[in-house]
Amino acid sequence: MEVSDIELYIGFSALGFSLLYRIPQIYKLWKNKSSNDISVWMIHLQTISYILYVTYGIMKEDLVYIISSAISILQNIILYFLYCLYKEKEEISFSA
Repeated sequence: MEVSDIELYIGFSALGFSLLYRIPQIYKLWKNKSSNDISVWMIHLQTISYILYVTYGIMKEDLVYIISSAISILQNIILYFLYCLYKEKEEISFSA
């Protein structure tokens, strides 16, 4: 199946916008150094869905699905890392 230029532009535009919406959340978590506003279950569920999207993209040979989902997985890994980092610091400072 051939992908037209317009389909490719729409796909990569959607990819760009979908990657932008998580950046403020990562920034807020990093800036405030607090994990109170983050649901770890949301991160896990999203990551599972993105893994399925990568699998779907590979099966359909859809580069937009593969790239956007892989980058979203990376963003979720960053969120989870920051969540764990600040959650641990909050627990240490709470017990002190």
